[in-house]
Amino acid sequence: MVKTEIEIKKEPPRWHKDAKWVSGIILFISMVVFFGTYDLYVLTTRENAVPALGLTLAINYSRIGLDDPKDINEVVDKAKKDGQTAIQPIPQLDIKINLKDIEGRSPRDVRLFFFNKIGEKIYDQDKSDLKELGLFGVINKNTNLLFRNALVVLSIIPLLSLLALIFFSHRFGKIVSPALVVFLVVFPQAAFWGMMQTIVSNSRLNQTNFVPEGKSIMEVVSFTLYNILGVVTKSLVMLFLIILTVCLVLFSVALILKIIFRKKLPQKEDKTGIDNKRV
Repeated sequence: MVKTEIEIKKEPPRWHKDAKWVSGIILFISMVVFFGTYDLYVLTTRENAVPALGLTLAINYSRIGLDDPKDINEVVDKAKKDGQTAIQPIPQLDIKINLKDIEGRSPRDVRLFFFNKIGEKIYDQDKSDLKELGLFGVINKNTNLLFRNALVVLSIIPLLSLLALIFFSHRFGKIVSPALVVFLVVFPQAAFWGMMQTIVSNSRLNQTNFVPEGKSIMEVVSFTLYNILGVVTKSLVMLFLIILTVCLVLFSVALILKIIFRKKLPQKEDKTGIDNKRV
């Protein structure tokens, strides 16, 4: 009798590889949409939206600049002379500031303190004194809630495709493949927001003595956008850097495990044995 012993290395079916690529592509596209929506969600959160709204209003309504003390001193002096404990900088708006709250503050801080209160009313959809909000009316708690609900729905496809990618991947590819897709999605976002943060911090528009009066509309808009981006980029950059770090850790873990298992497992060669013993 001829006895043949052949050791065959087990490989996944061919269709597993095709399914892995399809899962990876779907994961990539769905995560791009997810993180794009997440950016909008972060931009419209209360902690980011209210300061951004307040800064925008302060810049556009303070035609002599945020740091000029003249008009603020006049309002405060008049209130003290009349024996009042609060001031109402804009008579058309029923928003008052207690003199104790602004005592010792710089003109810039006083303006931002006041316009942040207007920003809070806009964000909370209290429009009783704000008849014409324009684009400001879009940035509110309802918009943020819409993006948050959208994130819940949009997270389903990435989650399912991630599980599929892990299932159809082979060996250490179950770690590397998902980490690689996430890295490819997040890296451009981290680079973009990191670049924006650098530009904002180093730009000539990031000045403290900007005076809108006499400037063109584009100069005022550019200054406003740069300062708003300065408020929101830090949180986004930090999140994406954390995700990238996790991806790099997973790459390292997969590499280390592969080296360890390669050393532990003995090399096995295909052997063909022939036994001529008669039975």
